[in-house]
Amino acid sequence: MGSLLRPRAADEEIILQRVAATHPALGLVALVGPDGKERLRFADTQAFPASGLEDRSRDPLVVQARAGGQAAWGQAVERQGRPYLPIVHPLPAGKLVYVEYSLQA
Repeated sequence: MGSLLRPRAADEEIILQRVAATHPALGLVALVGPDGKERLRFADTQAFPASGLEDRSRDPLVVQARAGGQAAWGQAVERQGRPYLPIVHPLPAGKLVYVEYSLQA
């Protein structure tokens, strides 16, 4: 039962990979650790060409979601001609999931 509440890192990677593959409107899915740094990242490389994990500790949405304990979303951002909505959702143990959702099918 404990593994359902606190998945291991390998389980988290599998979960995020499935979410990213199942929902193509999610251009970016990242697991952010308690320190604000991405731990895992799955992204459409055309819309999100940056390689490597990002430090999101100062991202206003990350700060807002962490402080408020609930999901936060920002204004749509255009990437490669497509609008994306950034959303951050808090998870247990100080982690967050950061996604950018395509507003265009």
